[in-house]
Amino acid sequence: MAVVDSRLIAALRDQLAVRRRTLDEGAQHVGWKLGMGERESIGGHIAVGYLTSATVLAPGQAYAAPPGAKLHADVEACVRLGGPEEIVAYGWRSR
Repeated sequence: MAVVDSRLIAALRDQLAVRRRTLDEGAQHVGWKLGMGERESIGGHIAVGYLTSATVLAPGQAYAAPPGAKLHADVEACVRLGGPEEIVAYGWRSR
């Protein structure tokens, strides 16, 4: 079994605590995401992230970046599973 970087474990614990608070405040679970790139991984391990309705933009709504923000483009792929062997929907978007 591989040893997981302690920074990744600590980051996941912190992230899950924020997720729990966000859900407790009324947000809905949307999905999970994987950080597989060099910027997202920690210690060479894939990072897992969450998505909630608190960060979903309505159709036609624009994101207003804070002054001085360093933005980057990314491509997101999604798969909606209906069961262990059933893909219900899939898609991608660039942002």
